[in-house]
Amino acid sequence: FEGLVNDTYNFLVSAPGFASITHASTIQGNDISETIVLPPPTGQLRSITIRVTDGLRTIEDAGIIITGPDILITSTNTQGEALVQLVDGNYTLRVFAAPYGSVEPSIVITKDDTIEIVLSGPTVYITLSVGDFNGSPIPNATVEFYGRT
Repeated sequence: FEGLVNDTYNFLVSAPGFASITHASTIQGNDISETIVLPPPTGQLRSITIRVTDGLRTIEDAGIIITGPDILITSTNTQGEALVQLVDGNYTLRVFAAPYGSVEPSIVITKDDTIEIVLSGPTVYITLSVGDFNGSPIPNATVEFYGRT
């Protein structure tokens, strides 16, 4: 990190196959160099695939924050998937992508698994005006929605 002013900075440190920790570093006028030691996982690691879609298509670069016995921050790949390793336990996911918004489901990890997350797209309104060949409105016209392609 460069250009930091004197202060205390907090970090989340994680790596696949290790337990995550938080770490604080204090800068007081001089450059610092610290070694952070990550502990081994607290249980058996499970291979978890998190697949993020909008219900039809996968979403690339969706952000994912995982909190529970482990803490991880990741994002989806070009196939809309994030591959992580987690120990058994209860977790909360925060999954977000513009312009879709975010969701925060709770999950329980007990085995290798695939988790499907669907983000809703932005609300879009359609206003239709029905007119005749001269452009005059047709009163009492009915428009019915019958699907999407």
